[in-house]
Amino acid sequence: MPGSAKIFKLILLFLLFLSLVICHLSLVSAQTSLEQAKQDYAYQLGKYRDNHETYTKAKANYQAYQTATAKNEAFLKTKEYLVQVDNLYVAYLALVKESANSVDWTSNPSEGERVKKLLDEENAYISNHQKDIQLTQNLEELPPAAKQLQDRLTQTTSGRIYNILAIYETVNVNSLLAEFLRLSSSIDGLIDQKYPTEKPSVVANWRSEVESVKQEAAAGLEDIQKLLAQTLDDLTSEMQLKNIDSKVKNVNQILGKSKSLFAEILRLL
Repeated sequence: MPGSAKIFKLILLFLLFLSLVICHLSLVSAQTSLEQAKQDYAYQLGKYRDNHETYTKAKANYQAYQTATAKNEAFLKTKEYLVQVDNLYVAYLALVKESANSVDWTSNPSEGERVKKLLDEENAYISNHQKDIQLTQNLEELPPAAKQLQDRLTQTTSGRIYNILAIYETVNVNSLLAEFLRLSSSIDGLIDQKYPTEKPSVVANWRSEVESVKQEAAAGLEDIQKLLAQTLDDLTSEMQLKNIDSKVKNVNQILGKSKSLFAEILRLL
């Protein structure tokens, strides 16, 4: 089947890309709409596998007989296959979008708007690509259409999705730090109410520990923001995302210390 190797390579690349980034979505709190998006993606993935099987059979049949009828069947099944690739892509973008809806954008509304814009542009592209696939009438037209999607995936989409995931992680860390500062400030107020004049020495040491956590976490967040700022044209590489992810985990560990610190001081209040 002409171009079948290119089409199959496209699908493998597509699924590999999704497998690399899908795990990052677990960083976002699960909600009903997000769970539904995950189910829809799983459903489309199942349909993709079914279409792959029929596509493979039609390909083998055409290669064996080389008849016009076999070629037409191969065309129809390959077309269905590529349509399903687009459907899987749409479901994946919906999953990424639902994850964005689960992020608290209060302190970073502009980043939320940027993510929405990128996802809208990707959805617009795939909508046009679906129309192009539907307009094809012979087998020779399908490999170029598949190549277009492959180029989009490698040159634009993957970098944009990595960038969006990096934004999610950065915004989440920023929100966690803001919550830490809010809680520590509230507890400081309770301390001043209970000990308006002389305070136990443990209070000074507690405040020192809290300040240490604050400074370390703030420095870590600054490093994350610098890494994100180094990305160009809304494109982030897989390596850049891994570096950001590593620093995010470090900041989360630092902020995790606050749980025991808050529990310790509250026993004195």
